Amino acid sequence: MALGLAGLLLVSVTWYLWPDHSAPPTAASATPRTTAAAPPSRSPAVSTLLTQEELSGLLDRPLTQAYDAVVPDEATATAPPCELVRRPATQALFDPVFTAFRATGYHDSTLLTVDQAVASYPTAPAAEAVYRRLSAAVDSCPAEPARTNRSYREAAASDRLVWTAPGQDGRPCYHQAERAGATLLLVSLCGPDAGPESTARVLLRLAARLGGPGG
Repeated sequence: MALGLAGLLLVSVTWYLWPDHSAPPTAASATPRTTAAAPPSRSPAVSTLLTQEELSGLLDRPLTQAYDAVVPDEATATAPPCELVRRPATQALFDPVFTAFRATGYHDSTLLTVDQAVASYPTAPAAEAVYRRLSAAVDSCPAEPARTNRSYREAAASDRLVWTAPGQDGRPCYHQAERAGATLLLVSLCGPDAGPESTARVLLRLAARLGGPGG
C-alpha cells in the first residue's frame, strides 16, 4: 500500500513540474516558439501572411501549424552574420523600431518546414536599413558557402535577396527576403522537399497580397 501511494505521489509531482501539460514537442517542430493567437495589429501588413490552408494548397501538401508569433525569436548564436544567414527571422535581424511584426511556421510529415515573417517600419529607409543588414550578413559570413542571387527590381521600391544555407539541424534551407516600401517580407523553407522554386512561390504570393512590385 505504501509503495502504491509513493508511486502516485511521484506521478503527481512530475505532472506539476512539467512546464507544459500538453504533449512534449515532436521532432517535426522547426524552432521552439510560443503558439498564440496574434493580437490586433497596428498595421494591415501583418495580414499578408498566408494561412495554413493557403500554404497547403500552394505547396500541394497538408501542413500543420507550429507557431504564430508577434515578436521576433531570440537570437542564439554568438556570430551575428552567420546567425542571420542560418536563422534570419530573429531579433538579430529585425530592428526593434518596427511598428508591427508577425511570423508563422508550419511543417508536414516529411519534416518540411515553412516559415514566413512580415515586419512594418515607420519609413521605407528604416526597412531598407534592415534589408541591407541582412544582405551584408549573407556576404560576410565566412563559414557559409551560401549561394546568393540578388535582383533589384524597381530600384527604389523593391529589393529581393535569395540565398541558401544549411539549417541548424543540417537540412538545406532556402531563404528569400523582399523589401517593399516600409515593409520587409521573409520566407524560409527547409527540408529535403524544399527548393528555391517553392520558396519563391510563397514570397511572390505574399508580395502580390501586399501589393508590391514583387507580385
